[in-house]
Amino acid sequence: MVRLAYNIIHIPKIGETSRFPKRTVELLTAAGIENLGVPSVHTPTMTEVTQFHEKNPSFRFKAHDVFGVPFPGNCGVVGAFASHYSIWKQMSETRHDAVIVLEDEAYLTDEFVHTINCMLLCAPANWDFLSLFVPGQQKVLYNESRHQIIAPGLCKAYQTSSSVAYVVSQKGALTALYDIGVFGFALPIDLYIWGRGPGKFVNFCLSPHLPAVIQVSGDATHAQTEGGDPIPTNEDEIALLERCEKPSGDLLH
Repeated sequence: MVRLAYNIIHIPKIGETSRFPKRTVELLTAAGIENLGVPSVHTPTMTEVTQFHEKNPSFRFKAHDVFGVPFPGNCGVVGAFASHYSIWKQMSETRHDAVIVLEDEAYLTDEFVHTINCMLLCAPANWDFLSLFVPGQQKVLYNESRHQIIAPGLCKAYQTSSSVAYVVSQKGALTALYDIGVFGFALPIDLYIWGRGPGKFVNFCLSPHLPAVIQVSGDATHAQTEGGDPIPTNEDEIALLERCEKPSGDLLH
């Protein structure tokens, strides 16, 4: 049996208090899934960024400019990454095999728990991240010959964005923590996990033919499809972002 936990991340841009529904928490609790309870990290200014780094010296990032857009662009981008990083770090110190990470605009369907249990049983032993939500505009990236289904309902990851909902394994958390500590990160959290293609992580996602197990609130759906930074969708753009991640002396450390 997979020892499973969950953690909710509050996204400040959608309100001052969490909008995560009580029903979802009740659903996960009833299924015996433990709340890891790692608080979200809010970094409205560089003061909070520096304070987080002082407490977590292995949390390192590289500032740069790609596609005319600076990274990190604003301190909130660092805080969003730090929220996920904190969950991975806490998970690495626990007995859990995997943790469901949910941003608080995600709403679970009635099929969520059953589907996740099935997918975790079917997933290859070497998996790192398993996506539970692919934005609608990203589904055109699915190519049946490249992302063929490896188990009923499960396929190779094909998206390049969205950190709304995913599952991370102990191996995935440890790999990411080591990578960030040595090389730092130079991408927003969703591109860091999904955007570079095969290589650093072994990633999978639910088949696009499978009924959705996550629904996203209206404001967040609009932001996913209409707003935000440019989303790279071809290999040249991904390669350019990857070059920004190479080790250098200008990491925050």
